[in-house]
Amino acid sequence: EISNAGAPPRAMVMNDRPKPADVHVFIRGNPGRPGELAARGNLSILGGQKFTDGSGRLELARAITNRDNPLTARVIVNRVWMNHFGKPLVSTPSDFGVQAAKPEQAALLDYLAATLIEEGWSLKKLHRLILTSTTYQQSCKTTPEKDTKDAENFLISRFNRTRLDYEAMHDAVVGVAGMLNLGAMGGRSITLNTPDVDTHRTVYQFVDRYDQATVPATFDFANPDGHSPQRFVTTVPQQALFLMNSPFMKKQADVLSSKLPFEPTATADAETIKVLYHKVLLREPKLKELDMAQRFVADAQSLQTAPAFVWKYGTARLKREVLKPTQEGKAAVWGKTALEDWKPFKVLDREKKRNTWSHTGIVPDPKWQYAMLSDGGGHAASDDLVVSRRWQAPADLTIIIRGTLKRSASAGNGVRGLVIRNGTEVLREAVAAPGKTVQPMAVPQPITVKKGDVLDFAVSAENGDTNSDSFEWVPEIQLPAKEGAKPEVLTNAKADFCGKDGWPLNRTRSQSALAQLVQVLMMSNEFMFVE
Repeated sequence: EISNAGAPPRAMVMNDRPKPADVHVFIRGNPGRPGELAARGNLSILGGQKFTDGSGRLELARAITNRDNPLTARVIVNRVWMNHFGKPLVSTPSDFGVQAAKPEQAALLDYLAATLIEEGWSLKKLHRLILTSTTYQQSCKTTPEKDTKDAENFLISRFNRTRLDYEAMHDAVVGVAGMLNLGAMGGRSITLNTPDVDTHRTVYQFVDRYDQATVPATFDFANPDGHSPQRFVTTVPQQALFLMNSPFMKKQADVLSSKLPFEPTATADAETIKVLYHKVLLREPKLKELDMAQRFVADAQSLQTAPAFVWKYGTARLKREVLKPTQEGKAAVWGKTALEDWKPFKVLDREKKRNTWSHTGIVPDPKWQYAMLSDGGGHAASDDLVVSRRWQAPADLTIIIRGTLKRSASAGNGVRGLVIRNGTEVLREAVAAPGKTVQPMAVPQPITVKKGDVLDFAVSAENGDTNSDSFEWVPEIQLPAKEGAKPEVLTNAKADFCGKDGWPLNRTRSQSALAQLVQVLMMSNEFMFVE
């Protein structure tokens, strides 16, 4: 097995026996029914000469490469030409028989085949001859005259526009990002589950016939189970979806964008865009392209400034005007409310079963007492010091607020939950008394919020007693349901519980605006095609 440390660092080859012998024909493939003796030799249609030197392999190789056999040179030349031009001279690279289509450039094929033989079968010299030719150095640009006289490009009046195959595409993307390990040459192939597999050239990546990777197949990778003289070229949605959404493309774009001289201004400066174009497309951007790139980055940044699923956690002082104090059998009547002196939590404890935010990481704390918030609830502090999840509207919206305040402990005086808009407007208020109490915290009607409005989902200890005041409360903000559909969840406080960087722990962080531009250039036709 390739991953075994004891696997030999060599390729397996076949050696002749000291005294090779002829074998019998097996009737119907049954070794128990030997037929006539099959002497070692060439096929009758190719001369039928007998082989007497060892197994005959060396004699067969010499017969195949004999100057009197021009077929071998033609086949090799046709495949080399196909790799450089994207289209072979003979349309069936593995069939040069009477049923194969006659090449339009038969004289060119014969000339290159004869040259290959005269140059001692040197493929390096054949490559040099083709690559330095005027024919290869043509562009893909066409003219009305060429379209009329050579619509299919049989006369090679221009270069064939060719998409990079999977291996070249992978290596080009990784190379542009600066992640290609050019020093990793030779040795064993790399399995696809190796952490740094993408830093190696694709030619070194292991091909498993029993478990073929889907991504190479999406880009027309040759099936290893069969004969593939040339690759089919398809254009399917899965290819575009991979280039737009795959973690591989995102990672390479992120790496390259981090190396650019980018200033975090409203738009990427012209120098950054020029450096990017030089790295990816090896040219200067045109003025129109420069303007489009800067507008693209600006638009992408504006869409990322205020995502709807970002939450903040902390404490604040709750100041309230008492119009009527609590009376037996009746709740207090409150006047003006003010939520002031907001202080964000600074410590996120991730060692326990639930992630917990607090001021110091010590609970209880001499100053802040039991004040803390977790992904599904928290613990109240005191009657005037509330713990609060804070959400800020990213745009003008009509929203629905859902959630339930739960308190299971029978001790203490209970906890009070409040939904407060912009620090002064109480949208919902309820007390979860001692015992298994459940209080709906949904706001009765959809409400309209303006961009920048702040909603606090606050909890305080009733009457200042913090005994057993753990609670559960997962606020959820929804968009009203469209006709015939369910409400759309804009954010859920538990699912979108945020970490130290202000981003939900369970969400992949969005690409930066510049990284998005990098990925756009990497998946552009100019990068993906050879012209």
